[in-house]
Amino acid sequence: MAGSLKILVVEDSESDLRLIERHLRQHGLDAACVRVASVDALSGALVGNDVDLALVDYHVPGLPIHDSLAKIRTDAPGLPIILMSGSIGEEAAVELLKQGVWDFVLKDRLARLVPAIERSLREVAEQAARREAEEQMRLAAVAFENTLEGIMVADASHRIISVNRAFTQITGHAPEQILGRDLSVVGADSQEGGFYGKMWAWLAEHGHWHGEVWNRRLDGRTYPAWFNIAAVLGSTSTVTHFVGVLTDISERKASQARIEHMAQHDPLTDLPNRMLLADRLQQAIAHAQRANRRLAVLFVDLDHFKHINDSLGHATGDRVLIEMSRRLVSNVRASDTVARLSGDEFVVVLPDAGGVEGVVRVVAGITRSIAEPIQIDGHRIRLSSSIGVSLFPKDGQDESALLTNADHAMYHAKAAGRATYRFFSPEMDAKARERFQIEADLREALARRQLRLFYQPQVDSRTAKVGGYEALLRWVHAERGLLCPGAFLNVAEETGLIVPIGEWALKEACLQCSRWHARGFQGSVAVNLSARQFDPEHLLETVKESLQDAALPGKFLELELTESLLVEPTEVTMKLLHDLRQLGVQIAVDDFGTGYSSLSYLKRYPINTLKIAQPFVEEVSAQSDDRAIVQAIVTLARAMRLRTVAEGVEHESQVRALREIGADLLQGYYFGKAAPASELQLVTESNQAV
Repeated sequence: MAGSLKILVVEDSESDLRLIERHLRQHGLDAACVRVASVDALSGALVGNDVDLALVDYHVPGLPIHDSLAKIRTDAPGLPIILMSGSIGEEAAVELLKQGVWDFVLKDRLARLVPAIERSLREVAEQAARREAEEQMRLAAVAFENTLEGIMVADASHRIISVNRAFTQITGHAPEQILGRDLSVVGADSQEGGFYGKMWAWLAEHGHWHGEVWNRRLDGRTYPAWFNIAAVLGSTSTVTHFVGVLTDISERKASQARIEHMAQHDPLTDLPNRMLLADRLQQAIAHAQRANRRLAVLFVDLDHFKHINDSLGHATGDRVLIEMSRRLVSNVRASDTVARLSGDEFVVVLPDAGGVEGVVRVVAGITRSIAEPIQIDGHRIRLSSSIGVSLFPKDGQDESALLTNADHAMYHAKAAGRATYRFFSPEMDAKARERFQIEADLREALARRQLRLFYQPQVDSRTAKVGGYEALLRWVHAERGLLCPGAFLNVAEETGLIVPIGEWALKEACLQCSRWHARGFQGSVAVNLSARQFDPEHLLETVKESLQDAALPGKFLELELTESLLVEPTEVTMKLLHDLRQLGVQIAVDDFGTGYSSLSYLKRYPINTLKIAQPFVEEVSAQSDDRAIVQAIVTLARAMRLRTVAEGVEHESQVRALREIGADLLQGYYFGKAAPASELQLVTESNQAV
């Protein structure tokens, strides 16, 4: 027997103890015996419950056998007890067995002692194993009934013989509706034909199977589930049962579907995003190739949408985008795709587009729908769209080419004045390549400092002295030489490069004006602002930094805005202009009268200057409508205490006419072309009359 036993010996005779110990040693039993002969000693020996077995003498003076047994049962329940005695009657033996004695050994027959000890210890081990097994079975039963996964047990004939509570809850079937039936009773009609037969065949060969199944609840609803099933083998290695575990994965599948939807759809409009668009377009191209059909791709851009974000805020802009998305979807078929690429750019894919006439009808419907006014928070908003169209297979064989060419066509629609559409042509591709080259060169120009500011004087009509300069952008191109804004400004606007270019121009103009002041010239500098720069927070900080870096008082900086920025009065625009005026900055309206002229914004906004556009100045010397318009603008400006600057002055007759009318400042080739600051030193130093 492995290990050392601790045996408690209830015995008054020391010699009997020595006899027992010698006998155990002789029979190879490693045991440590502890003798006790009183109740107190017995209690002390049982403390800690580390005794393996008790040998109890029937006759111990002062410690009756019944007291010994009762004490052991109380302090060490389950401890094997072997009674040692000279002789004992049958009735007494039966009574002692009832009191917990496991075995009897006569003192004159010690040969039975070791076998009795071994039997008792074996029985202790077996009892412990049974208790462990019973506990395991109890826990398994609790787990079987309380797990969230459905568990079923089937016999070798595939008939269900047991199910847990979760199985009935998941399937909706009560036990009596399932027991005795095949597993297919809970299967959905949509499950592949012969599915369960194939599953049982696989189980017979491999012993286990797992996979996704579609089941039907008692109420008829179908649901996806994950099913694990294994065969249970008997002692002869034949299948006796099958145990299956069923997990309802409806929520998991729904979560996966939500994640996939989020990955493939625009979060604002819920339209397909660029990734899903590419997949849909590839499928549409494959279908068009097989069916020998035409496919159309429409690239839709909302004109001047940035102005809505800048003037009314991004929350309003988002609501506009959602409404425009709804309108786009309402103008196409369910089989068509409307996707949002980014910002205000959308793509419409028209499979089975038919003839060009059908595509034009769709484009016209989209154009009309987008042009309908939107009423949001008291603002009546009108938008237009520029649409480019490419056709498969004529304009491209893959999704990349079709999207690129539709994009090219859209830019041509914008160049044609917006609010229109264009079909792609090969000539557009050449122009698009040129445009992309300009964009690449322009980025390089920013990095390599190839941009310059030229300055054109603004002359006081009464004194003929220079009152200030307008800063005009030029590009010293490495191959094409000096370029005016007309050659690259549209590309800068479309790509957003106008923002860093505008920041550089503003800071450089302020620094140059500060240098002039150091030389004695106390004039101002005017800088044009693009609509793309009109970001309230960013623009205000840029102006502050530019003035601070140049140590230039704000009153010497004039910012020129287009009328389109001011036509829709908003709190955001109003606050920005007032914040700029708080810095002392002057605000001018460029090309007044040529755009969305509205006298109301002159009253609402803190404007200082109206710039009269060159087309009106051109015929101002004659008694013409243009002269009348210029006269009206000057009169209006005086009435509102605004300053006027006439642009495009090229002849002396125009100078005389503008002086007569009362324009404040004159600007144009008559007084000098725009030139680098280094060529203006004589004028700036003397502030002399021109």
